Amino acid sequence: MTSKKIRHIICAVRGVPKSRDTVTKAIDLALEHNARLTFAHVSDAEFLSTTRPSMISLRSVYKQLHDLGEFTMSILKDRAERSGVSQADYIVREGKLLKQLRLILAETCPDVLVIGKPVTKGPVRPSVKTTEFEQFVTDVETQLNIQVVIVEIDVID
Repeated sequence: MTSKKIRHIICAVRGVPKSRDTVTKAIDLALEHNARLTFAHVSDAEFLSTTRPSMISLRSVYKQLHDLGEFTMSILKDRAERSGVSQADYIVREGKLLKQLRLILAETCPDVLVIGKPVTKGPVRPSVKTTEFEQFVTDVETQLNIQVVIVEIDVID
């Protein structure tokens, strides 16, 4: 960790069980530094535009994903508060993951971003390519001057 005081932490999370370690790390950091903790969730359903049945609108899918994201983030906020984090909140967005995360970081100016490393093994397709993720981390650290804590995700469930 850098010597810069940590006042605000963003935890980028998908809300899936594999995010558990990422959430725990963010809560632990918030408690350690008495920092505000904001969970950030981005829903991206654009991949459905070529695979969905025509009777289901993309807008409807996004609405359902947004509602699910809100519900999941409210659970994480409650978990953080029950763990002792005094300032916890969340942001839910729709769109391209890394683009929306960049916007969230630029808007909120946190000191730290806690994010899980994309899983490259297993049945689930990663939300971003490894090279895109690495470039994102570099950009966040150098251009936005935000410390990035990467959590290794356990692929065995």
